[in-house]
Amino acid sequence: GRQAACPRGLWGAVGGGGLYRRRVGRRRREARDVRWAAQECAADAPRRVETSSSPKSSIRTDSPTLCRRCREEGLTVRARFGGLTAGLALLAWGLSSLAGAVTTADVENRIRNEISKVWKVQNLEVGVAAYSQAHSDRGLFKSVMVRADTADIAGIVVRPVYVKALDVTFDVPLMLAKDPVIRTRSRGQTDVYLVLYEQDLNEGLRRAQSVVPDLSATLAGGQITLTGTYKFVWGNRFRMSGRLAVPDGYKINFVPTAAKVNGIPIPVSGVKLLLSKLNPILDLSSVIMQPKVNSLTIEDGKLIAR
Repeated sequence: GRQAACPRGLWGAVGGGGLYRRRVGRRRREARDVRWAAQECAADAPRRVETSSSPKSSIRTDSPTLCRRCREEGLTVRARFGGLTAGLALLAWGLSSLAGAVTTADVENRIRNEISKVWKVQNLEVGVAAYSQAHSDRGLFKSVMVRADTADIAGIVVRPVYVKALDVTFDVPLMLAKDPVIRTRSRGQTDVYLVLYEQDLNEGLRRAQSVVPDLSATLAGGQITLTGTYKFVWGNRFRMSGRLAVPDGYKINFVPTAAKVNGIPIPVSGVKLLLSKLNPILDLSSVIMQPKVNSLTIEDGKLIAR
């Protein structure tokens, strides 16, 4: 047999092959480390044992052929890897505990806080239904419902507002952050219902823009009529009638079908510049879970969005 090779630098002889295996001259360095270690520890290894020439062969740290220092270094290496394993296990336990802390009550409270940042609401109700704790850990919930008697959305008051979504998946890391943000990664069927009354619309329009200080809207007969004062080539006093449209599902725009200035009919294209300053009449993109509006119904004195 060969003289037992006891690598005093155990990191260099064993770990080094793993740390530097991609470098040129790897085998030469490993052979050199083993040769030097054998020379240094020859006095501490009187017994001859058969060892493998492969640098990847395992070295028993409890072998009598190893000197005291090498045995200690071997135990140190074991302790290092043992500590790393324990640390990873502790980290995994901590993450699982954090995920398990996601409850419907937590989500409801965070949604309330998020809504309070962007809306002025009265009698806010939030309800969250879960599938199971495992689904909640991933941020998936059966349904989420938000209702308020009144809500100030972008300066215009709607009353009431109701939103319900099924199969909602939240971004859990963002929701559990120090400054939580409620963001949906996906959602199933989403229903929205809100009512905008004529008086609230007029108050909101006057606050939202300064182009037409006396802008007034009338909701009747299935259409909307806007009147006010604006400097046109043909005069100042205008009257436009038309409908409301929501092409992207969020921004409600006024689409004129007829226009008059000082009582004289003008082409609709003549009020294009004014429309660019007035639209959108209402932007619903800040509504929680961002439900899309599919239909608008104008009744006498109010607008219903679904």
